[in-house]
Amino acid sequence: MFAEKNCHFFLLLLAGSTLVMANPVPGSCKLPNCRRPGTSIPGSLEASKIPQMVVLTFEDGVNSKQFKHLKEIFGETYKNPNGCPMKYTFFPTDIDNEYNVSSLLAGMGYELASHSLTHKVPPSAWSNMTADEFKQEMVGMKTKLTTHSNAKVAGARIPFLELGGDVPYQVFQENGFVWDSSMIAGSLTYQNDAPVWPFTLDEPVSKKYCAFGKCPKGSYPGLWEFPLNRLYNDKGEACSLVDRCELPDNTAGVLKFLRKNFYDQYYNKNRTPFGMYLHISWLRWSAIFDSAKAFLEEVAKLDDVYVVTVSQALDWVKNPTPLSQISTLPSWNCKQ
Repeated sequence: MFAEKNCHFFLLLLAGSTLVMANPVPGSCKLPNCRRPGTSIPGSLEASKIPQMVVLTFEDGVNSKQFKHLKEIFGETYKNPNGCPMKYTFFPTDIDNEYNVSSLLAGMGYELASHSLTHKVPPSAWSNMTADEFKQEMVGMKTKLTTHSNAKVAGARIPFLELGGDVPYQVFQENGFVWDSSMIAGSLTYQNDAPVWPFTLDEPVSKKYCAFGKCPKGSYPGLWEFPLNRLYNDKGEACSLVDRCELPDNTAGVLKFLRKNFYDQYYNKNRTPFGMYLHISWLRWSAIFDSAKAFLEEVAKLDDVYVVTVSQALDWVKNPTPLSQISTLPSWNCKQ
């Protein structure tokens, strides 16, 4: 009887400790290591006093043919207000990836993140993987990029954005990932809501901030989520990746879509990082690529817009810095 009572007491303590972990003490979640989901600007800074970040990402393997197109958005035209080159994040898979090319990108200061070895189909395979299967795919690609491209891999994006509950986040936390960018945020139709800032997974995330798939229910302290805020076309229809949106088949129409989302939902609101998420194969489709180039050239003329990698954007979120002091943020400074 004594042992049974002790056992019950232990279980109550364990349950209580789990509850505390999942629901941090009010005031205990503080930057730079913790941030709750929401639309408020980090550091309680005014929108007009902070940089508007643009985050351009490319999914899938990179090769020499694609690099020829990518070179069009490198160079003197594509610089940030501090004189440093615009930087982008690439999510290669092992399929069709030429590691000499991804190594070249890493050497130029572009970010590489894991997008799996095989990009296995059907998409539902990713929502039902075991931890060992997921680790083989995502950690396996991280290892290849580290070994063959000399890249520092901090993050990942799950193929098809097919979340698998807690399994992916357990694997990410146990294997040295700093961030994930797989959760979709925002309504399915345009509601004029402010987009969500990046947050940590210290407590279970609600459907408001994880709007698609099998969301995690556990707590992963210090693991960052860089959400894909939905964009909206003229009909008010939502999409998470630019090349998955229902858009006009011409540069002017796509550029109008980018401008409207950027200025109406980000630049003139809470200045959440504006995500332009593409599959690298769409570099061949001129309407998408030409509009992306034109958009980058347009924002390059603004003295408060910075095109940065996911990791650079998260560095700002962890260390909110006014525009007037942006030179003090080491990861944004190319002149050290």
